[in-house]
Amino acid sequence: DSVYNSRSTFQHYDIAYADLSYKPAPHDSIVLGEGVFADTVAPQMVINLSNLSPELGQKILNADTTTLDSDSTFREYFKGLFFESEPVTANGALYTVNFMLSGSQLMLYYHNDEKDSLNYRLSANVITARANSYTHDYSLSPVDFKQQVLDGDTLLGFEKLYVQGVGGVKTILRVPDIKDYTDSSRIAFNEVKLIIPGVTKPVIAPERLALVEISGDSSYVPLIDQYEGDSYFGGTYKSSSNEYVFRITRYMQSLYSGDKPNQGLYLFVSGASINPEGFVIKGNKYEGDTTGMRLEIIYTNLDNTN
Repeated sequence: DSVYNSRSTFQHYDIAYADLSYKPAPHDSIVLGEGVFADTVAPQMVINLSNLSPELGQKILNADTTTLDSDSTFREYFKGLFFESEPVTANGALYTVNFMLSGSQLMLYYHNDEKDSLNYRLSANVITARANSYTHDYSLSPVDFKQQVLDGDTLLGFEKLYVQGVGGVKTILRVPDIKDYTDSSRIAFNEVKLIIPGVTKPVIAPERLALVEISGDSSYVPLIDQYEGDSYFGGTYKSSSNEYVFRITRYMQSLYSGDKPNQGLYLFVSGASINPEGFVIKGNKYEGDTTGMRLEIIYTNLDNTN
């Protein structure tokens, strides 16, 4: 029932239920069940939460009937689990866990005086609250990255720019005043595209980037072009050309007509709170180089029409 962001902090008890090393094997499969009930399924992360302490299972078993009667009372009693990764010296990885897949659950195994093989299942679903919190250490990043992102040297953006998921880096784009580049006072934009190419092709690029308009309080709102639909607006990665393309015709027309202030745009990885990919954008440092980030504009000069 709360709103979280990627820098939210969470209070938790000091009791550890598990402490393990884990090496992801996303292309493997496992067999669940036995005999005719056996089924081959995608790999899973299975964690025994009673290895270090039986307290979690005992806490749930000790809950009275009023606590278990409704979701709200149970959430007050058991607020969830806190998972934390620890630094490694080599061969680290980013790993995404999808708690919405069938089979995501907390399984409690127990016995009583009558039976010795009982279980109680707590399943995750679309209404299960979940949040990620990230801390980025850029101390070992390239010098030009640190100078631009940490020290605020915006001139370096002419050469390259950055977007990074998991609560990392977003880029601010300042749109030039088109009136400085035309002698006409009346222009109708037929089509305006923002082309965002990469410096090099990444192993895994973000599936989609987000482009939004900066508001006066540094928050953001969707661009008017986005309401035309994804197929029109764009933002999906094009592997063949290693680029993203946004169509921002209506936004540029509103800027040119003075219908809204030019406060810039935010560019970031779509779903950045959970998507870990990043992208290095080729800037437009060199005059005459048409392969960097750019606007492609088709317009009609209304002063020259009959």
